[in-house]
Amino acid sequence: MQQTLFIVILAVVIVFVLAYRWKKKAENKMGNMSLKYKSKQQIFFLTKADIVKMMSMVEIRIPIEYTLMGAFKQEAIRRENTISNFSI
Repeated sequence: MQQTLFIVILAVVIVFVLAYRWKKKAENKMGNMSLKYKSKQQIFFLTKADIVKMMSMVEIRIPIEYTLMGAFKQEAIRRENTISNFSI
C-alpha cells in the first residue's frame, strides 16, 4: 500500500515538473518570437487641436488638399486647403 502511494505521488510530481518545464519552454519560445518579429507600427493618440497644429505647420511648406470621405446624402464633394476649415 505504501509503495503504491509513493509511486502515485512520484508520478504526480514528475507530471507537474514536466508540465512546468514545458510551460517555461513555450513562454521562452513565444518571447523569442516576439523579439524576432517586432512590429514597425507606432500607435499614438492626438487630439483635434494637436492634429490641427501639426498639419498647419506642414501646410505652410507643402500644398495639401483635404477631401472629406464617407457616405453622405449630398453628392457634393467637400475639399479644403487647410485642415482647420473642417469642423468634425
